[in-house]
Amino acid sequence: MAKLIVTRNGTVIGHFFVDQENFIIGRQAECNLVLEDGSVSKQHAVIVSVANDQILEDRSTNGTLVNGEKVEKHILQNNDMIQIGSFVLKYMSQRAAREMDFEQTMMLDQQVLEAELDRAENIDKPAEKQPGISAARVSGMKLPEGVLRPLNGVASAKPIQLQRVIHPLGLPDKSYAVIVRRPHGFHLQPVVGGRALKLNGQSLGEAQVLLKEGDEIVVGSEIYSFATR
Repeated sequence: MAKLIVTRNGTVIGHFFVDQENFIIGRQAECNLVLEDGSVSKQHAVIVSVANDQILEDRSTNGTLVNGEKVEKHILQNNDMIQIGSFVLKYMSQRAAREMDFEQTMMLDQQVLEAELDRAENIDKPAEKQPGISAARVSGMKLPEGVLRPLNGVASAKPIQLQRVIHPLGLPDKSYAVIVRRPHGFHLQPVVGGRALKLNGQSLGEAQVLLKEGDEIVVGSEIYSFATR
């Protein structure tokens, strides 16, 4: 379970577990984490749990910073520093840390594979110019590859490569979903609302759905076809 370590002016105020699906942070007494400060909105921000990830959404007029940068939506990572008014919230999650390590490992594996392919294509070059990477290092598990093909709009629209662990869809004020990339496949997950989100003509609830080849995804006015590569 993730937690927030809250400090103000360098003094630790407390530790708070993010134990709700929608963990609301703000000045209002009904919030899950109450921060009493005039610069904090009544409901300043919310942490939304989506599958194995947690997304910070800003709902304020004064803004929310993560690691010194203003954000509207941010996929939280272990040790992220969230600044709300005069408060600093350190996000800690062993699960997020494992996810980050896993993604970095997958990126390394992809780099190793590309180096091996380059070595194979340049086999006739002098040995000293060939990348010295053992093929044994390429045997690790890799994330699947997938694309979204736009079905409306201009005919020349290029397919969208699903290369990130989480790919956002839609607009926060209309409909919003994410495609979560996992070793066993791609999952479609509603985040906010969902009435304008459809999969193969059917509206989705809150459950995560494993995508299949040829699935049609409608997000607001956008229509996509999902495919693996």
